[in-house]
Amino acid sequence: MPRSWQGINKGDPETVKHWHTQMAQREKLEEKYPELGGDRRPVLAHEGIFASNPLRLGDDIPSAVANAVTADRARSQAAAENPSPAPATPVAAKHSHSK
Repeated sequence: MPRSWQGINKGDPETVKHWHTQMAQREKLEEKYPELGGDRRPVLAHEGIFASNPLRLGDDIPSAVANAVTADRARSQAAAENPSPAPATPVAAKHSHSK
């Protein structure tokens, strides 16, 4: 689904019509099968410890914070135990200006 002006080809009528049709079909599908719609509650926090599991309206805040802190510590510990190899540096291309 497009998320920008460029995503709908700068407002091209055919592109807008296509995505409008796609979204209408998806809405009908979600009405028939609500489990496909996902959680539509507003997100209260989505950064830091909540990056992988956002805090949403209606969540029990103390338990959500405790779960997020535990998960964040586990991710940090796993990253420390299994560090990723450093990315390879690209080799500089030689530019020849001779004719």
